[in-house]
Amino acid sequence: DYTGKGTSVAVIDAGFDVHHPAFAPAPDGAYLTKDIVIRLMGSERYVSETIPYAWDYAEDDGGVENISSHGTSVGSVVAGVHVGAGDVVQEDGTVLHEASFYGEAPDAQLLLMKAASDGTAKMDPGSVAEAILDALRMDASAIILNTYGLEANEILEEAINQAKMK
Repeated sequence: DYTGKGTSVAVIDAGFDVHHPAFAPAPDGAYLTKDIVIRLMGSERYVSETIPYAWDYAEDDGGVENISSHGTSVGSVVAGVHVGAGDVVQEDGTVLHEASFYGEAPDAQLLLMKAASDGTAKMDPGSVAEAILDALRMDASAIILNTYGLEANEILEEAINQAKMK
């Protein structure tokens, strides 16, 4: 019966498609509002009720577009919702069987944090550390971290230790 209602999950990855249809339905019990995100983070980084926060830590801007589908896939496994409308026939005649799916916590809100420079999937340790600290600041219920190419350093280790104490 767990739906993730009243929780948020930080996903730290190489990028995301915030307009993916799996993120369209609003979660039940969303607690991170636009006003709260602006107050906590100091600038408007709000996308929607499902994604109340999205930021690119490597480029220090709001462009979290993905270079692969990994971050989007992880986010949809956590809180994605897609209700299939039946079979879809493509222009070439290929039939796609569109099914319904629900992430593990469809009512959780997603904090999407890009921590890889544009054009690469390799995670930047300083960007990851900053994202972890911001996830803690927004009281994320869980943090999911892509570790591809991630090399440990003291700043990252300190951020992880702070997360462990939470």
